[in-house]
Amino acid sequence: KIISVAALPDGRIVSGNQHSQLMLADKAAVPVGRRFLDTHGRSVYGVAVRQDGSVVTVGLNDGDSWEGGDNGKPSLKVWDVAEGRCRRSISVLGVPICLAILPDGRVLMGCSCPRAGHIIVCDVTTNAIHYLQGVLSQQNHTGGVNAVASLPNERVVSASDDKTIKVWHQETGELLLTLEGHTDYVISVALGDALIISGSN
Repeated sequence: KIISVAALPDGRIVSGNQHSQLMLADKAAVPVGRRFLDTHGRSVYGVAVRQDGSVVTVGLNDGDSWEGGDNGKPSLKVWDVAEGRCRRSISVLGVPICLAILPDGRVLMGCSCPRAGHIIVCDVTTNAIHYLQGVLSQQNHTGGVNAVASLPNERVVSASDDKTIKVWHQETGELLLTLEGHTDYVISVALGDALIISGSN
């Protein structure tokens, strides 16, 4: 079952599935599909393409149980598309289930574990991780983050199980806006023409 997908600049498609496989689809190649040689070991929850053409994924690795009790270690991985190999693996707290690429190439992630930092910014060149939190604890999401997106002017948006959408300053963690109105989990968010577009259960 495919659960994440992204497009490369040349039109090829990268997808991740529940069986830890990362696939490259190229209609001009024979065979059309090629599996990346390395895996997360478990589900690939999110996939995105950085400006340099590298692919970034979030998911669970096989290994000892993490703090939340699931049998797997949460991580972000950076992949070389030409070689089909993982070039960097970075452990994170919580379970990152969505990601987006910021204009400077850093990776924005949303976590499903409320107590482990809902929104994470990671520099994949230095492994530096920044957990984005509101100045006041009551400003933070009270449920897992299902979707994130980058906005202009150093802002990011997150969509949560708590039925809200929040807009943050990506460096300071200042909460700029909380949008309400959904009556169930908000599971997707995207930037339109001067609009934030969202979908829920």
